[in-house]
Amino acid sequence: MNTNWELSASCAQADPDAWFPTTDGDNGAAAIRICRTCPVQRECLDAAMAGEAGDGRRNRHGIRGGLYASERLALAQQHTLEQAA
Repeated sequence: MNTNWELSASCAQADPDAWFPTTDGDNGAAAIRICRTCPVQRECLDAAMAGEAGDGRRNRHGIRGGLYASERLALAQQHTLEQAA
């Protein structure tokens, strides 16, 4: 389901595979570069974090909002710790 911000995303016209790096040497650097200049990067990250809320490492995939799955997991864990303090 597309939302209005998704239509403005820099990745909308790019190869979707770029956001799912493989183990054959593609580390997703090209996707990260595109994300960093995207006018809706924050909206994308917010949607990713909301959609992955409560999910562990297994249910986080690809690059979203300019962050790798592991970076989004760390951000979620940090937020949980801050909320508990």
